[in-house]
Amino acid sequence: MMTNWDDIYDPSRPNNYEEYKQSDEKIREVRDWKDRLYAHRMARQPSSDYDSDDDYYQPKNRQFAPPPYNFAPPPGLNDTSQGGLDSDREAQDKEVEMADTDYQPAPPPAAITDDATGEDAYARRLQINQQPPAPSDPPPPPPPEPPTTGTPSMSVFQPASATISRAPVRYVLPPPPEDIPATEEELEATFAEEEPVQKEEGDAPRSLRPGQQGFAERLMAKYGWTKGSGLGATGSGIVNPLQVKVQKQKKKPDSEGGGFAMPPGRGKIIASKKKTEEGGKFGDMTEVIVLHGMVDGLDLDAELENSEGGGLMQEIGEECNEKYGRVERVFIHRESNGPIPVFVKFTAQLSALRAVNALEGRVFNGNMITARFYDTEKFENGVYQKQWRKDHPFGFYAKPNRNPQGVLDMKKWECEYPTKPPKCKFVPPLFHPNVYPSGTVCLSILNEEEAWKPAITIKQILLGVQDLLDDPNPESPAQAEAYNLFKKDRTAYERRTTPPMADNNCTKSKSGPGGRNASYLIGHPDVQKFKPTALRMAKALRHRGPDWSGSFIENKTILAHERLSIVGVDTGSQPLVNDDKSIALAVNGEIYNHRILRKSLELSYNYKTHSDCEVIIPLYMKYGLDAPKHLDGMFSWVLFDAKEDRVVAARDPIGITSFYQGWSSQTPGAVYFASELKSLHPVCDKIIAFPPGHVYDSKTDTMKRYFEPTYWDPTRVPSTPIDYKLLRETFERSVRKRLMAEVPYGVLLSGGLDSSLVASIAQRETLRTRSHQADDTEAEESGLVGIDDTDDLSNVTVMAKLHSFSIGLPDAPDTHAALEVAKFLGTKHHAFTFTIEDGLNALSDVIYHLETYDVTTIRASTPMYLLSRKIKALGVKMVLSGEGSDEIFGGYLYFHAAPNKEEFHAETVRRVKNLHLADCLRANKSTSAWGLEARVPFLDKQFLETAMNIDPKEKMITKDRIEKYILRKAFDTTDEPDVAPYLPDNILWRQKEQFSDGVGYGWIDGLKDNAELHVTDEMMKNPKPEWGTDIPDSKEAYWYRMMFDEQFPPYCAGTVERWVPTWSKQSDPSGRAISTHNAKYQNAV
Repeated sequence: MMTNWDDIYDPSRPNNYEEYKQSDEKIREVRDWKDRLYAHRMARQPSSDYDSDDDYYQPKNRQFAPPPYNFAPPPGLNDTSQGGLDSDREAQDKEVEMADTDYQPAPPPAAITDDATGEDAYARRLQINQQPPAPSDPPPPPPPEPPTTGTPSMSVFQPASATISRAPVRYVLPPPPEDIPATEEELEATFAEEEPVQKEEGDAPRSLRPGQQGFAERLMAKYGWTKGSGLGATGSGIVNPLQVKVQKQKKKPDSEGGGFAMPPGRGKIIASKKKTEEGGKFGDMTEVIVLHGMVDGLDLDAELENSEGGGLMQEIGEECNEKYGRVERVFIHRESNGPIPVFVKFTAQLSALRAVNALEGRVFNGNMITARFYDTEKFENGVYQKQWRKDHPFGFYAKPNRNPQGVLDMKKWECEYPTKPPKCKFVPPLFHPNVYPSGTVCLSILNEEEAWKPAITIKQILLGVQDLLDDPNPESPAQAEAYNLFKKDRTAYERRTTPPMADNNCTKSKSGPGGRNASYLIGHPDVQKFKPTALRMAKALRHRGPDWSGSFIENKTILAHERLSIVGVDTGSQPLVNDDKSIALAVNGEIYNHRILRKSLELSYNYKTHSDCEVIIPLYMKYGLDAPKHLDGMFSWVLFDAKEDRVVAARDPIGITSFYQGWSSQTPGAVYFASELKSLHPVCDKIIAFPPGHVYDSKTDTMKRYFEPTYWDPTRVPSTPIDYKLLRETFERSVRKRLMAEVPYGVLLSGGLDSSLVASIAQRETLRTRSHQADDTEAEESGLVGIDDTDDLSNVTVMAKLHSFSIGLPDAPDTHAALEVAKFLGTKHHAFTFTIEDGLNALSDVIYHLETYDVTTIRASTPMYLLSRKIKALGVKMVLSGEGSDEIFGGYLYFHAAPNKEEFHAETVRRVKNLHLADCLRANKSTSAWGLEARVPFLDKQFLETAMNIDPKEKMITKDRIEKYILRKAFDTTDEPDVAPYLPDNILWRQKEQFSDGVGYGWIDGLKDNAELHVTDEMMKNPKPEWGTDIPDSKEAYWYRMMFDEQFPPYCAGTVERWVPTWSKQSDPSGRAISTHNAKYQNAV
């Protein structure tokens, strides 16, 4: 029978000697040797050779190494026969007696049990110290006589006073397999019988010869290695098994004395090629990282020279030291020709690795950070520019300046790139809508006043130009003939251009102003001095409005604006001003009834743009502080009236767009407004969420409510009977209003009731608009889009097909439902997936953009944040979403527990009032993080008035009525054969699924599991004192709060409200924590 050496050699099982080294017996033996050595040294105290204790140094610490004796066991140690043991002991006893005949040492101390307890060890050492000292000059013992048997005695290896308290442990090897040859002759005979094997295939018997073919591969396969891959967790190790080859001896030349250059028999390792390495995402790993973009826009002179306690570098060092590992040095290279890099040197590469992974893509001061490893040697030698030039090739223009005498000064050079964008030009000029007649390319990243940044590489510029050639941008025309042909006759345009240009979603696009923007205002006593800071703070909001930046300064007021253009694309730049510039306006939002207001206002006003927002100026001129009452839309705006030196700010009735107000103790009297906290907290030490439905007046420094609907008082319980037709028509009108756009749009489709109804109506309106496209000349002539006084929608953007979007973990319940709805409606659906790791990696950024630590909001916002990025990459700028329905109709599963209709109604009112801190905040900030706008039809003023005044008895959940029954019934056309169904029945009557659950049940479970790794029980018992009474009730909530505190000061927490279900004993806000959920938790109540 042939022996399989792979089975005999098991690398995962240590041999007997390894077991022995790790055994308790081995540890006790070493400990005994140390004790004996210590006792031996104590017995040999120095005599008169040392005059004082100071002259003789005794180490106080024990030496953790065995004494230099030979520890080889005597022959016969493994002999298990009793006779052998007894004979060895008798021989040793005789030798000890012979050695001790002439010299008798002091009697040994009483035996102490050899226990490993602390008390026994202490007693042993105390007794040893109490022994009388040995004679100062003891006679040397006679040398031991040589043993007669030829076997060394144990007395050679241990002191005479040593005793062996018990028999040693013996390690017996297992018997060898029977089929292994016992002698060398038998092995040679076995080899002779074997036939030489050139190549082993399949299950052929393997040879007993050493070095058999394939042994190394089979051995590595036991550890999970597969052929062709590299060893190690990252697969970066060797690919092929190592081989050793004897090197041929090299001779020395006769001039060097001849002979050989190396000794014979030396070998070298071959076939050790590693898997091809690309340096990783961040380059070759070192202790030094370089951060680009971190300090762009900062006043480094002020930050570094006028700072106390180390300033900016100290802050960077402390944060990195706390989060990633010990920092050795931080350096900001202010003399850089390009973006100023920040270098951080850690003491360990692992710390640097943690830092680049965490900091890559992080937003700091409104800038996106790029993190890379940097060569340590170059850093220590002061070479800071090479890395920059590696990514930015020397393709830039540079020339020496001339002095006043006209002579070239070789010491002063003018370098345009990367400080300024390069000039890209086609020679001869190209026929293209975005190429000027001179041949210059019209591209935003090549415009110094738009999107140019020194960090943009030549490669990125070329890719941007290529994308522009493939997909012309009609919103930024540069060549009249090409633009007109492109807009009017796409087929003729494609015939004229080579290669043909890619089609775009807009078959008809007329430029106009307006749009959705991120606005920011400051009323400051020294506004000119404060302007650079104000612009930097506005830049922190550029992710919300990447299309344009604008500012306005007058008296003590500055308005700064970052624009996302959706309506009035070419003429709606903000801030907007009237003819004499006595009124300036910055708006974030959409005014859906702007066409109606323009027609109805009996006021002579010269409109300069097609913007939907410009109507606010004449509205203010006529109605003053009551102007917001007349607006139908979502908005937050600030208006400056120079004639009255007055600032007016307002927010929409529900708070769909985010808006904050702040004050600073350093500048009393100044008032600050912004769309997000991150813009305010660098200068403000008090910040509030601007209340929805309110208007602020700087003349009185007061805030008053302008929105006073009939349902606002929760104690007033409505009694209006349900009108299903009115409910349906009002909601259809609400969706129609929100299709006002001049850019591609889509719908968020989770597959739930709310988003599916929005998608269904949006698809119907899109098809209707497309069929009436030829008759809609008013919008083309006036340049205005939106609804008119007959509720008819005019759009210059006609979608060939409505796009719908969903996201979820693989096999998520919402994804299946969304695909079914999209197929039923006929939309072009994009079903994106994400992994739990994708979500976890984005958590810190999600909290930065959402500016909250509420568990429910973060759970739902993370998938929405990831989805928004995908949508924006497809060129879509606006989407419709289904937020608000659950608050209006009591759709959350915990409403099952409502005791009566009065409390049911009061809870719906409370939820609607707090939407700006929950679902509206999520929808607005998750999408705005990527320059995408979300519109919410359920929160239309007119629809709210209709739905919230229905008798709450109709909304209550019973055994016969599922949640949101009246909304489902309003769109159930079973009894209307002449009306096409809005949705499939199984979707129309599908149970409520919260978005954070619907993306995949594993998402919330994954968040909880990771929170357990980051938050200990001890941390839960000791919350931070500055949290006051706002104590997290779960490790997940604690984890989010810690991430929030890393990015925002403590006073920003006052703008956060936790979403907690009413009438529920569960602290977990998931719908699965409610017992009525079809996939409820085991502990659901």
